Amino acid sequence: RVSFLPITVVVTDTNDNPPEFVKTSITTSIGETTSVGTVVATVLAIDPDSNSTVSYFVVSGATDDFSFNATSGELSVGRALCAATTASYSFSILAKDSESKVSTQSADVLISVTNVNDYKPTFAQSALTFNLSEATSAGYLITTVIATDADCEEVVTYSIVSGNTVPPTFSLNSTTGQLVLASSIDYESISTFELAIVARDDALPSSSSILSVLVNVVDENDNTPVFEEPLYDVSIKETVTVNSKVLTLSAIDADSGHNA
Repeated sequence: RVSFLPITVVVTDTNDNPPEFVKTSITTSIGETTSVGTVVATVLAIDPDSNSTVSYFVVSGATDDFSFNATSGELSVGRALCAATTASYSFSILAKDSESKVSTQSADVLISVTNVNDYKPTFAQSALTFNLSEATSAGYLITTVIATDADCEEVVTYSIVSGNTVPPTFSLNSTTGQLVLASSIDYESISTFELAIVARDDALPSSSSILSVLVNVVDENDNTPVFEEPLYDVSIKETVTVNSKVLTLSAIDADSGHNA
């Protein structure tokens, strides 16, 4: 005779496996205006053991610019970003289970930050007017134009796009915005200059603004009167009476107004 006795064997799980990442490499790109708190990447590791809880920790690349949730594996923007300052971030993340068994491979996260040109350079005023004596010497600093750009770390450059002469009467420092008289001016030749100055940022594509600068040349008494004829030859009779008009002289002064 044969008898059978049912036996149930229960296999209990022990925490003998480390967690492993589903993806060991994550690459993403975000704009520099991405809001603080926005989740930009998430790492995920799975532990085959049934009685284990997975958590995460950053082993390299930690920065205040991003926050990392050790429980969810979420990487989020920690504060305002600027592509001109830091264009990319690299993180190396490991996972561990409840018994501190650590993943054999890390999850590497690369985040690229792209420039966002939200604003254009802005002048405090749209137009400026200056009165400049025609006796003003070349090299005189007329003004310094300044445009501000609310985008982070963008460089603004300046240029005169119209209204200057050839050779130039005015020069403009592209970096500082200093507008200088480059050569002598003459009221009798040109009495008014209307300059258009452009401020442009260095983003791609770039943005710009225009400032109108009116320079009025003020006349000085720098010209002597000149007779219309270099020589006058008049013949009169000997019988001409006293106080008789024998000639009218005419002279021209190139200066204007009270300077003439």
